[in-house]
Amino acid sequence: MPPQQRRRGSRGKRVPPPPSPPQGLPSPPSPPAAATSALPGRRLVLLAIGAIVATIAIGAGLFTVFRTDTSVASCDPDRSGWNGAGGGPQQLGVASGGIHDPGRGWAPSWSYPPPSAPASDRVTAPPAVSNGTVYTATDTGTLVAISAASGARQWSSDPLGAEQGKVGVPIAVDGCGAAVGTSFQSSSGEPAGALRAVDLRSHQRRWGVQVADEVVSPPEIVDGVAYAGLSFATAAGSLDRTHVLDGYQLSDGVNAYRKRFTAAVFASPASDHTRIWIGDLDQNLYALGTKGKQLWTYTTHGIITLPAMYDGNNVVVASADHSVAALDPGSGRLHWSVDVGEVQAPMAESSGVVLAADVSGTVHALAVADGSERWHADLGARVSRAVVAAGDRVFVIDDDGLLHVLDVGTGKETASWTAPAPATGSPAIAAGHLYVACQNGRLYALPL
Repeated sequence: MPPQQRRRGSRGKRVPPPPSPPQGLPSPPSPPAAATSALPGRRLVLLAIGAIVATIAIGAGLFTVFRTDTSVASCDPDRSGWNGAGGGPQQLGVASGGIHDPGRGWAPSWSYPPPSAPASDRVTAPPAVSNGTVYTATDTGTLVAISAASGARQWSSDPLGAEQGKVGVPIAVDGCGAAVGTSFQSSSGEPAGALRAVDLRSHQRRWGVQVADEVVSPPEIVDGVAYAGLSFATAAGSLDRTHVLDGYQLSDGVNAYRKRFTAAVFASPASDHTRIWIGDLDQNLYALGTKGKQLWTYTTHGIITLPAMYDGNNVVVASADHSVAALDPGSGRLHWSVDVGEVQAPMAESSGVVLAADVSGTVHALAVADGSERWHADLGARVSRAVVAAGDRVFVIDDDGLLHVLDVGTGKETASWTAPAPATGSPAIAAGHLYVACQNGRLYALPL
């Protein structure tokens, strides 16, 4: 379904954002010739007192076990935390709860690591937050857990030697585990990566999967399954790649979902716990259901590298054809499409508006209802990291390291903070702070 005519003229070149930098582990099952597997739906849990109830369907040859899973409640994501690139499976980029406008004199409450710390302690991974702890990673891929309130280091978890590399995408978390993607250079000199899970209670590595390219698709955890776009060699030693959206059980690494694509997946998946929406470099947005079943496809005129957003009524997606489009979640029917220039930073949705920044530094507030522009604000610097929101404020960090705070209703700038170095990726908002990792190897917590 081609997009409708754009409302505004194009701006700038249509250049995809570069992949994260680069290095490889035990291989996963070979990708199948076609899509297979389970759905990201809600887990069915029936509470039974003192026993496991088994139902045997002899005629159908099925054996289904319904059991009490005491880990479900304790492993539910922190609803006030920040899980993955967009703060949760819907990828709305908005924090729950209210905030205080930081106003003038905005400064960090704390930073990590301390100035006297060795270079090996420096952290650069875009942060995630759960249950009062901020998660980031060092340049070698060590997961670091930091107190959200004080900035004190709580614990760390090292990757295996073959998993060591830069964490260039946000970390996904639920109440019990984290999904961490590292990128590096293989022994043959080719780009490679790894996706691994870490238990947040024992701090131990649970499992890892080696992939044949950098991990540029930020993982997302939905109902105990870690999803990410990954690439695998078609055969041992082959430079040909099979591109998939994979889902691994966070608890044990079982491959629970797989959908094959013709091109690499850079975007992070969005989900309503029943369906997945994922964009691809083949210029399509896909709606997927049970076992990777393709429900509908929306075709653009440019690649899709950013997560789509789902707000219950719309799926909103930006593509390299300079458009932001709102689609019906069930059918893929186009509600509206607007040309806003080239968007390389994940968007946010708050207070009835879609907030998108083009690379030239203009933030656009588009009405969710019809795509009309409520306001725009020119920041004067390139924007390719992210737009996030909380309360009645929008937060945009430009590529020079200036963090802008805008009023979501008017676009007026109400506060700002100049980071010591450019950000490494998306900020996270939770526990009364905005957290941002910078290229100087430090994580900063700014009070809200």
